[in-house]
Amino acid sequence: MSTHKHRQSKRRAAASPISLAVGGVVFILLGALLGLNGFHRQTAPDPASPQSQYESARQAGQPIFLFFHSTDCHSCVVMMEGVARVFPAYEDRIVLVDVIVSEPRNRPLMESFNIRAIPTMIFIDRSGKGRIAIGPLEDAQLAAALEALLR
Repeated sequence: MSTHKHRQSKRRAAASPISLAVGGVVFILLGALLGLNGFHRQTAPDPASPQSQYESARQAGQPIFLFFHSTDCHSCVVMMEGVARVFPAYEDRIVLVDVIVSEPRNRPLMESFNIRAIPTMIFIDRSGKGRIAIGPLEDAQLAAALEALLR
């Protein structure tokens, strides 16, 4: 086989621009379909999500303790320990909505409350009035804020 004919046969074996374009379109369509399927799964209500817990408690007119935090900042860990000590005495009367800020599903709730620092606690009474505390609270301060929700 001459060198010229050998080069031509190699070119034919390579993918043509049309087959690359068709393959690319198929790839994009499959990606879009899979992406939309994932989008629908993410937007379906999760009854255990903080957003759902908050909305259910608001609709029921229950007092709510929203706790926005991470699991790795020092102040947040201090506050998590305080909540673990104090909140059990209130768990049958106040809804605790534990919002870990690094979880993407919690972004809308964080945005709706304009959360800019952590830990942030929001105490919402039965009438819907809220009080905000930023930074760790002493156990007595946390207990007082929770007591105020029950009045």
